[in-house]
Amino acid sequence: MKTRILQMTAAAILLTQAAPAFANSSCYGTVADVHLRADGSVMINPSYYPSYTQICNVKADWKGVSKDVCRGWFSQVNTAVVEARHIRVYYLTSLACDALGTYGNAPAPYYVMLN
Repeated sequence: MKTRILQMTAAAILLTQAAPAFANSSCYGTVADVHLRADGSVMINPSYYPSYTQICNVKADWKGVSKDVCRGWFSQVNTAVVEARHIRVYYLTSLACDALGTYGNAPAPYYVMLN
């Protein structure tokens, strides 16, 4: 019995020690412009990234983001551009905000927030 308890304790310690560190990215800034492509892709040019990056698609689900959610995000991003407001785009990735990926190579955001 004592051996079994020691084995379980050792296993628990190893599992907690082996857990990888994972930080999500919360990207904050302004949006210079946004464009909607013929295929429905929503591209933004945010201050935290050096080029255009895709956040979603209004015609079809993209990387787990539904087209309905995308339409809301598209509206928020357009408001940010027109009113010169900031947005926060949150990603479930450890990539830095300035290394997300150009155009469709970017990961899908977890949320987009108008500040």
